[in-house]
Amino acid sequence: MCLASLDWTKMTPNVIEPLKNFLVDVSTLVPDPANARSHNQRNIDAIKESFASQGQHQPLIVQRDGMIVRIGNGRLQAAKALGWNQIAAIIVDESNVDAIARGIADNKTAELATWDFDVLTDVLKSLNEDGFSSQKTGWADFEIEAFVISVW
Repeated sequence: MCLASLDWTKMTPNVIEPLKNFLVDVSTLVPDPANARSHNQRNIDAIKESFASQGQHQPLIVQRDGMIVRIGNGRLQAAKALGWNQIAAIIVDESNVDAIARGIADNKTAELATWDFDVLTDVLKSLNEDGFSSQKTGWADFEIEAFVISVW
């Protein structure tokens, strides 16, 4: 599925079945004003591609007080760009301190992981051999090409 060929204004939420009970109206959600993580266009495009090809697999985490998205602001931004009127979210009752700390921890702990480039290279090659576009994983062509020719 190519992003350019889709009519996003007619796109309904592509949410996996187990998350459909958690759908909330996008219009009720507020992006986190304390979000220290920014999302460039490449990031949003990668999320949109993932949503289009595989669906939403992770719910947003929303603080009930103010309906503030504490985890998943990039996903919310991508869903809005796709024209979704609903997205899966888990609503939590937390203090501002706990909710903000949770959001920071979610972003930071993801950064602390490292890539096993041998495994990643094999997996990306395998996906391509199976006819799945590796670009749908968020990796750019120039990055994938570097993996394929490199010896880790």
